[in-house]
Amino acid sequence: MRLRALPLVLFAVALPACHGGADDTGAPDLDGDGVEAGADCDDTDPTRFPGADEVCDDVDNDCDDAVDEAAVDARRWRHDVDGDGYGDSLETGDLACEAPVGKVDNGRDCDDRDPDVRPTADEVCDGVDNNCDGAIDGDDAVDATTWYPDADGDGYGDSGVLLTACEAPTGYVSVGGDCDDAEPAAWPGADEVCDDIDNDCDGRLDDEDPDVDRDTWRSFWPDRDGDGYGVIGGARTTGCAAPSGYAPSQDDCDDRDASVNPGAADVWYDGVDSDCDGASDYDADGDGYDADDHGGADCDDHTASVNPGAVEVWYDGVDGDCDGFGDYDADADGFEADAYGGTDCDETDPDIHPYAWEDDTDGLDNDCDGGIDALDPDPVTTLSLSDDSFRNANFSAFSFPFCGDAWTRVRISANGLLTFDYTTEDDTESAAEFAASGVAIAALWDDLYPDWGGSVSWVEYPDAVGIYYNGVFEIVDRDTPNTFAAVLLGDGRVLLKYGALGIPDGLAGWSCGTDPSATEVDLSDWDDHPVWGSAGLGQGTESAFFEVFTSADNDLDGRILMLCGTAGTDSDGDGWTDTCGDPDDTDASVVP
Repeated sequence: MRLRALPLVLFAVALPACHGGADDTGAPDLDGDGVEAGADCDDTDPTRFPGADEVCDDVDNDCDDAVDEAAVDARRWRHDVDGDGYGDSLETGDLACEAPVGKVDNGRDCDDRDPDVRPTADEVCDGVDNNCDGAIDGDDAVDATTWYPDADGDGYGDSGVLLTACEAPTGYVSVGGDCDDAEPAAWPGADEVCDDIDNDCDGRLDDEDPDVDRDTWRSFWPDRDGDGYGVIGGARTTGCAAPSGYAPSQDDCDDRDASVNPGAADVWYDGVDSDCDGASDYDADGDGYDADDHGGADCDDHTASVNPGAVEVWYDGVDGDCDGFGDYDADADGFEADAYGGTDCDETDPDIHPYAWEDDTDGLDNDCDGGIDALDPDPVTTLSLSDDSFRNANFSAFSFPFCGDAWTRVRISANGLLTFDYTTEDDTESAAEFAASGVAIAALWDDLYPDWGGSVSWVEYPDAVGIYYNGVFEIVDRDTPNTFAAVLLGDGRVLLKYGALGIPDGLAGWSCGTDPSATEVDLSDWDDHPVWGSAGLGQGTESAFFEVFTSADNDLDGRILMLCGTAGTDSDGDGWTDTCGDPDDTDASVVP
């Protein structure tokens, strides 16, 4: 309320002439409130006069004949529907000096329908703002839970970090005590196992903990060389950690050498299985074949796709199956495709190649010289041969370098034997005679009988001479004709080609006639697995290269053999000539 200065009555009596005891007109103002008695509703009370502030005191302070109306100290009253002593905060309320029925002088109740919701109520976890502080289920809830962060998701939280809330925050759990919240395998009550972790959070780990699960013990084996790998078959011990002198494996193939173990890098071709994998130390590419320069047959031990068991991809420049034949001779007739710089005009047919017998009736250019059938330009000389006879073939412009001489004549026997420096009509197929008698080539030496059918012919080419036995019978078999040929090439090699055969035995190969003890070889085996890099069978430095066949092992049918003979020179003395496959005839350490 508004207060006015109250006049001191005693002072006014002592000083009746001063203003305040009466106004200038002399009208009395007994209570000194500045209002003359005639206008003052109570001139004995200085707090009552017209214009005074009405206050809540059951008095008409402003002399308007109304008591406590619009009092300046009136209070605002709001409904308290739930009777909890707190009014509805949503109401504006009414001003009055006395409480209206059902109302209270505050507006702090945030839910006047619920007597349990009020500012003095305890906050509890029920989804309601019980204490009207604006927060629902806040951290001041009397039944709130303490939560701990569980970073490793093992259900146990870090007790050093906590917060209180009604609901679990993301990543928190209600159970603490985790000794390592970054390790999901460690939590109170976990089974202690061998893993270098204090699983049960008791301050002890692995073998230090008597409660360790022995089913998780590991096995260890003696490791005498200290390379971390135990010896195969050593005495085993168990525990969580390896005792001194033991290792957690038994796969060391040499426990006396620390450089030999499964973790070592293998040094190829030293004869030591350094990495203990059990694989050959001469098979660096792991294709199952040892390197050819270490007793195997793999011509490229750095490429697993190249080996004797691989499927040849023709014309890619790689000898994929290591058979020694050119990669451009897909039909294996001894001649490379003309499309790749060779002379074979048909790589799909092994019977069509240079020096092949020209069949005058098949409409094909069999010898790839451009002439078909009767138009072939090469002159054919057919010999009249009877049992055990021979004829000379004299070359007009060609010489054959063989066994140290250049031959311009060959004696062609009815029995399939070609001789150069001697004459024979023998049909014994004797290896000793063949190796010692003189320079000879056995296309297929046997007791043949041209009189019974077939033909023996020869053709001189600009750079070769071909001798052809077509449909000739063997003396004991007039039912099965034999077809084969020998081509003498200008570089000293000999091409032997076999068609259908009915010969039960015989001899094939070549000899300089100077080595009676010359060793017989298996020509068919060499045909399947020739020495890589060679130009044919043989090294060019032998004195003989032949095989005697019997009915049990005569498997020349359909084969083509390129015999290297004595072709080329061996300048570096390594036993291989340049023509027969030496990749560097100036370096004896480089051989096929």
